[in-house]
Amino acid sequence: MYINYKPVAIFWRILTAVLGSIAFVNNSQLISGNMVFPVQRFEYDIGVLTTLYYIVLSFWQLADTKNEKTSLWLNFKYTLMMDLCFVFFVGLVVIHKGHLPDDNESISNYVFSNFNVYLLPFLVLIDWLLFDKKGGLKNVLIVISCIPIWLYSVVTYIMIAIGSIPGFYTYPYFFMSLKDGNTAVNLSLLFTMQILFIVLCYLFILIDKIPSFFSGIASKFKKAESEGGG
Repeated sequence: MYINYKPVAIFWRILTAVLGSIAFVNNSQLISGNMVFPVQRFEYDIGVLTTLYYIVLSFWQLADTKNEKTSLWLNFKYTLMMDLCFVFFVGLVVIHKGHLPDDNESISNYVFSNFNVYLLPFLVLIDWLLFDKKGGLKNVLIVISCIPIWLYSVVTYIMIAIGSIPGFYTYPYFFMSLKDGNTAVNLSLLFTMQILFIVLCYLFILIDKIPSFFSGIASKFKKAESEGGG
């Protein structure tokens, strides 16, 4: 599905940039003055990258007078989207295990405080589904989409090994721990999540190919009808 209407696309992308900026200010506690940048959390890092991307995308599309390109750096955008979908899956199924907040916290406050986990993935996903032309994604993007996760994991383990970097004294997620009795279980979980992530990436590449697939079938039918009529 593709909606070729630039004003709606611009509105959605500005909305994503604004909400992502609000989430950044909230997560970094900039207003309170107690500035904290939890870079050891993957959802924070990918959220900051996505927000910066949408700020640039919004200004680019506002200044662009042509309608030939529907997005900027589509491969990078796909990588962000896949990593955000991974964050959503891990946050919902692995970390929170499907449980919603307790009675002391409202669902709306809970969801917004975890904006990068529960809302940002859907904003980016809807943007890609509705406002980007399809058919340009390649299989190599599956490997490229894994790079942020691999890089984050390597840096995290190095920082923990050094042991003197603020914020990296402990593992940011329980399943990354390799020091307790659950090491084998955690490694199995990490491997399983990686496989599922690759499957998810490939699924979206297949979705990207659907319009061109049906377009090819339609063109074959038209060609057969024209030959038959001739």
